[in-house]
This record gives sequence, C-alpha cells and structure tokens, in this order.
Amino acid sequence: MPDVNEDTPIPRSLDRVDRAILQAIRVCYNALEPEALTGDGELPRSVVEKRHAVLTEKLEFLQDAFGRPVSATACFRWQLSERRAKRKTVAKLQEERENGAFDSGAETDSAPDQ
Repeated sequence: MPDVNEDTPIPRSLDRVDRAILQAIRVCYNALEPEALTGDGELPRSVVEKRHAVLTEKLEFLQDAFGRPVSATACFRWQLSERRAKRKTVAKLQEERENGAFDSGAETDSAPDQ
C-alpha cells in the first residue's frame, strides 16, 4: 500500500458517510480561517482560543473517522473536483433533455376514464 499523508489526493469513489465526513472537515477548515475564527478581529482572545481548541478537536475526530489525516489543501481540491463533476453531470442531463432522451414517446390523455 502506498504511503498516505494528509496531502494525498482524495479518491473520487467515496460512500455517503465519507463524503459527509469530508464536508464536515471542510466546514472545520473554513471555521479555522483567521477571519472566521476571530470574527474579523472583533472577538476577545479567550473566545478565539476556545474556538480554536474546539474546532481542532473536532477536526482530529473527523480525520480519525475518515481513517487518515486530510490537509486543508486536499480537502478543498476534493471539493472543487466534486463541484466540477456535478456541473458535468448537470450539463449532460440538460443536453440529454434537449435531445429528447427523457421523452417517453407516449401521449398522455388528460380526460378522465369513463
């Protein structure tokens, strides 16, 4: 098995639980950004330190649940790849709809049966 570190790319084939864990990891990393963590510099240092401790603990728990450490960079790259894949899927479905792939070919009669 190859070495896995926190910057190892995250595979595309994940189950729902792993996807949910990665989304929660992303939320933690977002909350740990300086502007979010400090309330744009408005929060007292004691509150910031408490927030940091809680978020760091949550992040460690989530990474344990995921089964390996995940860096912020790897997490955000995964998020971008998920968005791209979703856009491609939506574009493909729209194209298929425009080409009539979803037409059943059967006309429906709106008159009630007698």
